[in-house]
Amino acid sequence: MGAMAPSERGITLAEHYASGEDSGMRRELVDGVLIVSPYASRRHALAAHRLSQLLDDGCPPGLLVFGSPNNVDREPATNLQPDLTVFRAQDIDAPATIARPLLVVEILSPSTRRFDLTLKRQIYAEMGIPSYWLVDIEVPSVTVLELAGEEYAEAARCEADEPLTVERPFPLRLAASQLVL
Repeated sequence: MGAMAPSERGITLAEHYASGEDSGMRRELVDGVLIVSPYASRRHALAAHRLSQLLDDGCPPGLLVFGSPNNVDREPATNLQPDLTVFRAQDIDAPATIARPLLVVEILSPSTRRFDLTLKRQIYAEMGIPSYWLVDIEVPSVTVLELAGEEYAEAARCEADEPLTVERPFPLRLAASQLVL
């Protein structure tokens, strides 16, 4: 099946999943509009892998760390695929429209930077996801956003070798330099 163009009502989650298309591109859906971007670079993948290891090493029982692809959905027509997520173990079999991660992480890429900094930030906040981390591999940094009411507020930030200690979703200490070459 070729790329799906949204109808006047947009593409639904069911139609998005039914397309089964693997075009070699990352496909996400926002309110019925298909967002297509290239898959991540190797540097992006390395940062995701290293952060996943750090999170996994510090993860307490009862929580699970997942890499991409991992769906975070909102009915009727939004499907996002964060680079990393932390979920409660009890939610492992819950539908992606119901289970909400405690943490989503996006690693900024040239093709998705604006999307991650604006629209995804807004949607994750609307979904009530408590923590949102932004990892910049160009200028090595990690920005920790925490939900404050209906919006995210910057809770912490580190650059290069500066240590960063977080408490949510569990205590962890890291530096942005650990994630890049």
